Amino acid sequence: MRLRRPATAQVVGAFLAARADLAPDTLTRYRYTLGRLTKAHPRLPEDAQTIETFIASLPVGPDTRDDFWRDLHALYTWASQRLGVKNGMLTARRTKPRKKLRKTLTDDELERLLSRKLSRRDEALVTLILDTGIRTGEAHSITWPNINKETVRVTGKTGDRTITISPATRQALIGLGNAHHLWLGTRGPLTKGGLSRVIRRTLAAVDIIGGPQRLRHTFARQWLQNGGNIRTLQEMLGHNNLSTTALYLELLPGRAAQDQALYSPIARRAKGSQP
Repeated sequence: MRLRRPATAQVVGAFLAARADLAPDTLTRYRYTLGRLTKAHPRLPEDAQTIETFIASLPVGPDTRDDFWRDLHALYTWASQRLGVKNGMLTARRTKPRKKLRKTLTDDELERLLSRKLSRRDEALVTLILDTGIRTGEAHSITWPNINKETVRVTGKTGDRTITISPATRQALIGLGNAHHLWLGTRGPLTKGGLSRVIRRTLAAVDIIGGPQRLRHTFARQWLQNGGNIRTLQEMLGHNNLSTTALYLELLPGRAAQDQALYSPIARRAKGSQP
């Protein structure tokens, strides 16, 4: 006898409760996306075609539709592993939107940000992300036992890894927090969402719209722009696939011509033969 499909509201509620430690913006998006699913399908759909039809019916653009797809993928992956629900997203087709260039800080914006007088905590947070490109959750994971003279160990989206930090960043971190928490607010340790809000407020104070991702993207662009190795950048950013890191090359449209002049044997030979 076939069991009745679970109520969508119950599965969604359990999923949101289990992921309560996510950033506030992420949880807000999940609630909206999964609320639409609950309203359209009181019983959780199990087949890919029904899910695809639901996503296609949404009156949104391609970028937002892809966000819905990713949110549903997260829900079904979790529910299949924890609740034994059939994962209808395994074969659901995904129509990816056009690639968007990642927003970075302009040189002027970067100068305004770095020239502004900040509290020691806020300055250290900005410095850390611009120096390493780590995610907010990874910055949140840092405690003093994980900070060494030239490296820091972080835990986050892709597991644990050790990354290098500059002397200026280590100096900025000295004296922050306590033995258990690096980032403290007036009411105690800051959450991941609290760190994100610190960055947003700091950027807004110098008329820049955005959050931690803009700092992360700025680090990656500057790394490549200044001749950094893309494989090392992949390790610094914690990307599983090099193809993800390579997307930052699109921020450097003139880089190919510069690299050819530097590294092509023909271009170098021609340059060497010039009087």
